[in-house]
Amino acid sequence: DNRELPGYVLLNNDWIPNGGSENFDSAFLPATHGATWLRAKGQTVDNIVSRDALEVQRRKLDLLRAQDGQFAGDASSQAIEAAIKNYETAFRMQFAIPQVAGIESETEATLRMYGIDSANDFKKYYSLQCLRARRLVEAGVRFVEITCPLTHANNSPWDQHGNLPSDLRLQCEDTDRPIGALLGDLRRLGLLDETLVVWGGEFGRQPVSQGNQGGRDHNPKGFTYWLAGGGVRGGVSYGETDPLGAEAVVHRRHVRDLHATILRLMGFN
Repeated sequence: DNRELPGYVLLNNDWIPNGGSENFDSAFLPATHGATWLRAKGQTVDNIVSRDALEVQRRKLDLLRAQDGQFAGDASSQAIEAAIKNYETAFRMQFAIPQVAGIESETEATLRMYGIDSANDFKKYYSLQCLRARRLVEAGVRFVEITCPLTHANNSPWDQHGNLPSDLRLQCEDTDRPIGALLGDLRRLGLLDETLVVWGGEFGRQPVSQGNQGGRDHNPKGFTYWLAGGGVRGGVSYGETDPLGAEAVVHRRHVRDLHATILRLMGFN
């Protein structure tokens, strides 16, 4: 909705998940649908401050557009068209990203609500990214994703093959408060009805301990997602595992049914 910003923004917490950056690319869609990464620490986006004056940048972009346009006309390349659009979006982002990523205009009460005043860096930076998520939604960015911080050297967030009793508790403590603040803030601004919030990972954990490390192995047969806002009916729990939590047994559904539900809420048949 906002031509000054990308349509897909990834709020990264200084950790690239297993599988690398391809988790967030555009797959079979044009490159304009790939994620633009915003870091929690340091420079939010690489090269967001240009070395050239504005008029020099504009002349360079016009030259690139002419050259790429000529090449695209000869080659009928969708990739070239996407590259032209990405150049233009990057040009506009120089002014839009600092505005939307900066939180100087937020009240002290809002900062405390998210937990940005925390002395714990994991909590502070995850809280910052949740607040930025609200600001991006408010600014008209269609798809916003937040990655969880890697609080331990175990494997990846929520994937505790060891030390689960301590690491899982810390992971929950880092994310619980800012997620609650994000939902409340979206509701306060009247944005929750039109914003679908999806929380989840790639699988659950086995109900039995893995070795002697106090961890649990992957469990693709029974795990939980939650959805809020965006037309979702609140207070509904769908499906159950067996008493041990080993696999789904009541209202069993494939993960594709979850994807179909999300698409339906967005108006796709």
